[in-house]
Order: sequence, then C-alpha cells, then structure tokens
Amino acid sequence: MNDVQKRILVIDDENRQRTLIRELLEKMNYSVTALDSAEEALYHLETVPYPVIITDLKMPWMDGVQFCRQVKRKHPRTIIYLLSGYVDAYDQEKLASGGFDAIFRKPLKPGMLEEALAAVFEPPADGDD
Repeated sequence: MNDVQKRILVIDDENRQRTLIRELLEKMNYSVTALDSAEEALYHLETVPYPVIITDLKMPWMDGVQFCRQVKRKHPRTIIYLLSGYVDAYDQEKLASGGFDAIFRKPLKPGMLEEALAAVFEPPADGDD
C-alpha cells in the first residue's frame, strides 16, 4: 500500500495526547493528520478521506460515539478506533452502539495499535492460511 493510502486521522482535544499519538504513528511510517475536535474532523473529512481514524471519547461539542456514528453514515468503510482513558466509566450500551472497529484504553500499549493498523494496511502474505 502506498503512503497516500497509509493516512490516519487522529482526534484528541488534549494537545499532549494528540502529539504523542501522532509521533508514535509517524515512527511507524504512517502519514498522520492530528486535529483537536470532532467538529474540525468532520469538516476536514468533507474533502479528505482517511482509511483509519483514531478518536478520543471525551471531547467538547461532540463525544467520540457521536462522531463515530456521523462518520460511519457517510464513510461506512472507514476504520474507526476509539482510544480513551474513560472507557470503563462511560455508558457501556452507548459505547457498544457507537460502531467502533476497536476500542483501546489509555495508556496505550503501542504493540496493540501497531498490530491493528498492520491488519488494515498490510496485505496478507501469500501462502498464509
């Protein structure tokens, strides 16, 4: 897959977290756009598609669940990962109905995200069953 296709959109309202995630993904050779709000991300998605989005849960204006639902309506094939430190404290029914492709808890274990992204971006090796 070429670099244009290896794009990831990151949404987190906390600058420190957003920067850490962006830097981690860039070290894995992904092209990353990092934004600080779901509102800004929805506007951005009108012109630039992303195969993968990583979003926070608790954000002003719109939470990650509402954001995921809106994106999936317009871009159903986009993979959306939730990355949050508030997963266990959130309404579990609402969280389950959000449509996320996977949920990761902060602090992030880099290997878990790396495996998930490799499954999306890297084609399976020939001969593997």
